[in-house]
Amino acid sequence: MHRFSLLEPRLLLLIRMALFLVWALQWKQISRYCEIAAKVAREAVVERTETIKVAAPFVFGSIGPLLESYRPDKIVLHDEGVKVYSCMVQTLAASVDAFLGETLSSLEEAMQVIGAVGSLATSLRRPVMISYTDKENGNLCSGHNVCREIPRLIEYAEQHNV
Repeated sequence: MHRFSLLEPRLLLLIRMALFLVWALQWKQISRYCEIAAKVAREAVVERTETIKVAAPFVFGSIGPLLESYRPDKIVLHDEGVKVYSCMVQTLAASVDAFLGETLSSLEEAMQVIGAVGSLATSLRRPVMISYTDKENGNLCSGHNVCREIPRLIEYAEQHNV
């Protein structure tokens, strides 16, 4: 077990709490809470690594579903999703090492996250990891085969310089 096991869940929770409020808040509030969460995470990592003298772990900016994780039929339209995700990644970019699109239910949601990261200035772009919520048969919640969707996602990311 590494020394950050107690710290990391708390950092992820802070970032996720800010992001779960996304639809209930105004744009300015979304940015403010994302900024606070990312700064708290970065400060905690810096403080912890100075204390125990180890290399700093990555700080991931958690980007989750905008509505419901298990309901691909509830995904917002592409442009609207990219707009909301762009607000979030723009704010998080200064304090995170990478973005984590997590518990996404479809290729479309992942493409919205990738599109948002691709809209950032080149100096603010960070690596992106995508995790999906899948069904028992291994397909995405949207019903699509994840193995067939990954090449499409990679192609989309390359088109957006991510």
